[in-house]
Amino acid sequence: MSLLGLSGEAEITPSLGSDGSLILTITSTRMGGNDLGVDVATGQDSMLRYIGLDSPQITVPAKSLPPGLRPTSVIVTSDGLRLSLAGSRVNLGQL
Repeated sequence: MSLLGLSGEAEITPSLGSDGSLILTITSTRMGGNDLGVDVATGQDSMLRYIGLDSPQITVPAKSLPPGLRPTSVIVTSDGLRLSLAGSRVNLGQL
């Protein structure tokens, strides 16, 4: 990503919540080659605050999936995230 003409990076760890939500936790950030914090509460050098986030966690609710589908695993791959889903009686026209 680029912000104010500087390149930025974020390390994100995905997980699944007990309610089936997808949770993306930002564990570190770099801007212009410098490490920046992810603790938005301190307000110190947090790139997250600059881009409008008030928490290092981004939650995608399970209810955003079509009815009948639930996530079973999420892993990081060289191409991005792989989210595995399971379900029954799913209307495939909603996918």
